[in-house]
Amino acid sequence: MLGPFFASLIVAYASALRAFHPGLAGADATRLAVRVVAEADAARIDARLVVALVAVESSWRPNAVSRAGARGLGQLMPATAAGL
Repeated sequence: MLGPFFASLIVAYASALRAFHPGLAGADATRLAVRVVAEADAARIDARLVVALVAVESSWRPNAVSRAGARGLGQLMPATAAGL
């Protein structure tokens, strides 16, 4: 079970994600928020940095594709993504 602080943190992050991408379903925003907080914590990166980076790169649109061909939330080029 999640502690009250963690639960309120996830709600705040999910709300921020939906502000960047209003079409994002609530359940999807919550799922992404949990993942961002968990992965940022594991990598010892401030989750706010991850949220800001993805907001700038793709506005939290998972299917975003740039004119140059970069794809996804973090806008990776396909060859870069394949190498990771």
